[in-house]
Amino acid sequence: MKKYATIATVLILMLVALFLRERVDSEAHKEKTLRRVEQNQRAADYPRIDPDHPNRERAELNASKAQAINWLPEEQLSHLSAGGIEIPIAFESEISAELQKAIIHDLNLIFGHLDSHEYLDASGAPEISINGRSQYPDKILKFAGKGRYFPSELVGKIGLMAEERMVIPSSVIELYEEAWSRKTENEDKYSSLLAAIERLNRISEVPISRPQEWFFLSEDAEDSGIELPEISSKQFSESFGGYRYRQPSLLDVFDGAAWDLNLAGSLIAKIYVFDSEGEIKSSMPPLIFADGSWRFFIGQPPT
Repeated sequence: MKKYATIATVLILMLVALFLRERVDSEAHKEKTLRRVEQNQRAADYPRIDPDHPNRERAELNASKAQAINWLPEEQLSHLSAGGIEIPIAFESEISAELQKAIIHDLNLIFGHLDSHEYLDASGAPEISINGRSQYPDKILKFAGKGRYFPSELVGKIGLMAEERMVIPSSVIELYEEAWSRKTENEDKYSSLLAAIERLNRISEVPISRPQEWFFLSEDAEDSGIELPEISSKQFSESFGGYRYRQPSLLDVFDGAAWDLNLAGSLIAKIYVFDSEGEIKSSMPPLIFADGSWRFFIGQPPT
């Protein structure tokens, strides 16, 4: 089985082990449940949903959706803040102010958590255009630090510097034009993605009531014999609650057809997941929008 199916199997085995341990330690479980109730009562800023609500998990997400941050910040952006420096951004081709803001914000998401940088020799780099004038880059900017990660589409295309500005080439602009168009066509789904991320970040305060609803098994996973056991809130919290989940790059939200034609029309999102040491957990399954909500995708990505 491929990457995410293998990860799913490991997670399932962990969950089964937790389940067996939990049955032996039932009194501790009762005590933990009482503490969870107290945590729920203290979480006054989070939407309170009746425990007997027929669709409680969906109601929680709908309620939190109204509290989710917007995809873009309100202030205008012109710089990339990463690696301990502020870098002005220039674009090879004319684009709208909104798309400029979306790209700069996305670059800050991708690189902003990295704490160091260096400049590399630009010999052999392609020509770029600034203010309608073609020239070769002066140098190439590279960031480093914990959790270094960026979408594969940007490999070798970001970091070209000229006149002390990072120049975004036309090929990258085209990628973002497509990604931004996909977002504007699916505003509700992108908004609910932010709400789902916010919900995952509050697992320790407000445990997930129906963890089973947070998983999506693809056809290939089912064909391989993978099944999800019954999962308690405690088991879900212990497996998924020790991380910090963060908004993905626009380039990492895409149509499922890129992986499997059977998933055409279903959005998949590779969200950022940081552990307590600040490292990105690249092995964490992505999310997929299925049956009206975002769920962890358990299946086989393309090779």
